[in-house]
Amino acid sequence: NIPQPSFDTLLEYLSSDEIVNLPDEQKHPIWETLLAYIRKHRRFPDAKWALSSEMINLLQKIADKIKPTTPDYLYQHLFSNRDYEFLERNLDWDARQKIILKQRIEAIKQIYTINKTNSVINFAEHVNSPKEVGNTFAHIANEENDNELFPVFLDFQEQYKKEFISGYIWSRYYLKGLNWIDSLNPGFWTTEQKCTLLINLPFEKEIWEKADALLGDYVGDYWKKINANSFPTQNNLLLAIKKLLQYGRPRLALNYIFVHYSSKKEFYKDEAIKALIDSASSDDFTDTMNPYRTTEIIKMLQNDPQIDDDILFKIEWMYFSILNLDYDAEPKLLDKKLSQDPDFFIEVIQLAYRSRNQLKEHDSNEIKKEIALNAFKLLNGWKRPPGKLDDGSFSDVALKIWLEEVKRRTIESGHLEVSMVRLGHVLFYAGPDPNGLWIQKSVAEILEEDEHIRRGFRTEASNSRGFYTIDPSGKRENEIADSWRKKADEVEDLGLIHFASDLKKLAKSYDREAERVVVDFAKEQEYSDDEGEL
Repeated sequence: NIPQPSFDTLLEYLSSDEIVNLPDEQKHPIWETLLAYIRKHRRFPDAKWALSSEMINLLQKIADKIKPTTPDYLYQHLFSNRDYEFLERNLDWDARQKIILKQRIEAIKQIYTINKTNSVINFAEHVNSPKEVGNTFAHIANEENDNELFPVFLDFQEQYKKEFISGYIWSRYYLKGLNWIDSLNPGFWTTEQKCTLLINLPFEKEIWEKADALLGDYVGDYWKKINANSFPTQNNLLLAIKKLLQYGRPRLALNYIFVHYSSKKEFYKDEAIKALIDSASSDDFTDTMNPYRTTEIIKMLQNDPQIDDDILFKIEWMYFSILNLDYDAEPKLLDKKLSQDPDFFIEVIQLAYRSRNQLKEHDSNEIKKEIALNAFKLLNGWKRPPGKLDDGSFSDVALKIWLEEVKRRTIESGHLEVSMVRLGHVLFYAGPDPNGLWIQKSVAEILEEDEHIRRGFRTEASNSRGFYTIDPSGKRENEIADSWRKKADEVEDLGLIHFASDLKKLAKSYDREAERVVVDFAKEQEYSDDEGEL
């Protein structure tokens, strides 16, 4: 973006003695920035913004002229976690890693010649990725270097030293194998030092067994500290999952249950149930909950015909908030529980709504608000009415028993009206009567008796239409209105006057909707015609 001749002036200044003669510490950031710029343009030579190859070659000459002379500054860019900048775009990942590793090893060799291990450590302090310095140093290290670093380096708290030793441990183990651990004589270290070594090793059975051998009664320290990002290298994770559950890491156990199932199609059901229940009640937030993986595990439990209903109900209630997320999941037993257990229905009502006997006051408790919102969402999605049996049939007796108990209890608690409104919502899904009536006759009789239940029914009848496309003629609305009038006539013939009256009002609302659609469309057409004339 710099116009000529200012651009030429800039290049001249960058290659002047004033810059060239700067100490490495001062010209290093200029050189690295210039190198990054050159690499970017070489990687995308066909981009509209790319400079010509002649100009890039000129910039490269300037970069070569001002590059640092000491290895400490000359090689920092190789340890920046930006490997892709250094290599050709057409190389695959493995080929790139081999090339960059070779370059890094040569760099560390030169740095090591300055002051051996100390110079490597000092170098690690000034790069973006100290872990890569440790990884690379492990390739040229020997037993003497191991003795310099262990166990003293396991106690350091400086972040760059922790990252350095983490990379060193991983690569030394990768290069030398399990016997390398024994060569360090860790049996004489502190428990903390042993744990630090172990948690930086691969998450695999051999290490779990080594943890048992080294830590003995304190092996729990390993399982409590293992990094949540540890990637499992084993096909069978059951041992690790059980250990994580044993030592209070249910969320991490849940993660590995999913990982194992994804790779082996083997589902650890018992461990999944324990992990879900323990995770919901755990106050240890060391590990985060993955909503997608958790939902997938719950869906597997829902599809298991042999799972205990009480256990599945408990899990669905615990995880109701994530079952409502966009993961193609829904609570299956909660609907059934609401319909069959008056105690649970009343519990949910009391969570979602304030009692009429309770004074209105602002509640700032966020946890209570979240629980209330979940309870409201559960009621809002409730589609299985009381009386509906598992085989799809309807029991008038079960409905009446449920209703009598709910009425008695909610009168006492001050939740009668909201309970009846909610009942009205779900009775919309009661289905037809075996004798030919469009709705269960016992349901129609209950609706006749209570205006609050009828109000809930009307609301659900309107809302159940969902999203729809408007027909400019209003035909669809007229058809719905006629349908509700016909249903009103059927229940009126049974002497259910109040229910029939409400259905007729519902029909009239659709008549008005049809009229509004026609009028609005006519106005829109008139406006369009006027615009066309103009």
